Amino acid sequence: EQYRNLVELSKINEYLYNAEYNFVPRVGVTYHLYRIESGKAIISLIEPHQWNKECLGSFVYTADSIWKPLDKSE
Repeated sequence: EQYRNLVELSKINEYLYNAEYNFVPRVGVTYHLYRIESGKAIISLIEPHQWNKECLGSFVYTADSIWKPLDKSE
């Protein structure tokens, strides 16, 4: 189970590091991953309810340079 969670987190982080963003992520800040019309993935500070784009999830950037997924309840 622990190995499976680590592999999943690794895949998520690879996807996020390959997404487009034009800022330096700050530790502890929540970001949102979107897929735009061109099919590209982008990371933004814009909240999902404020932008009519497909939101793929919300993530916090950690001090370990890891994108940690947020639960839907957070």
